[in-house]
Amino acid sequence: MKKIFYPVILIISVLFIFGCSQKNYTMLNLEYSPETAKVSKGKIKIALCKPGYSKTTVANNRMSNSFLGAMMIKQMPPDYRLKKKYSSDYVQTIQNSLVADTQKLLQSKGLKIYKTFNSYDEITYSEKKKVDLILEQVIDINPVIRNNRTNIPIIGPKDKGTIQLTGKIKIILSEPVSKERIMIKTIDISSIGLQSSVSYDSADDAENKLVELLNNMYPALMKKYEIVLDVEEINIAKKDIMRLKAKNS
Repeated sequence: MKKIFYPVILIISVLFIFGCSQKNYTMLNLEYSPETAKVSKGKIKIALCKPGYSKTTVANNRMSNSFLGAMMIKQMPPDYRLKKKYSSDYVQTIQNSLVADTQKLLQSKGLKIYKTFNSYDEITYSEKKKVDLILEQVIDINPVIRNNRTNIPIIGPKDKGTIQLTGKIKIILSEPVSKERIMIKTIDISSIGLQSSVSYDSADDAENKLVELLNNMYPALMKKYEIVLDVEEINIAKKDIMRLKAKNS
């Protein structure tokens, strides 16, 4: 009897220690400061729209936040749970950071921000007449998670795998009233010099590694913004902007 009892006590003690151990989580911290740029002499006034989600990200978000998705997610491996966390929490953080930092970047280049709107549809006709351009962004960045789960007797499931960020962000500059597109810029995540993928050894480690990837991705992404949002190119398009504004006045 003792031979059976002691191993059981040992297993329970090990599980208790692991269950009570403190988990250290990496915090999502999207930091960016634009470099000092040459201030443009032009007086281009821009209305900035809050970045929108792509249709794929919206669909993922709806599924993960549904009642069925919430019931299922607790039993799911990291690839499912992290996709829920990403679509319900992290995408919104990226969205809000892009609003603030795009405004800082444009202002550092000497462009004037008229106001920030939730969407193009919120901008009234009179407000459209007051600006030269409307800037919209579409987020289509998603984590690709390849998880390998092993079920260990008594202890439970053990997860390990890899995470990779893929996708792109589209930046659209349009004439306000006609919404005719003046410039379209696309930034692919594969072009920003990010580490292609990272490995994790547990479910908790998987969440930390995804957050680390996002923290490393964001400043590199904004550096690309500095390049593609070229003031000289916008100034060259100013003649087209004025022509379209005259056409719609």
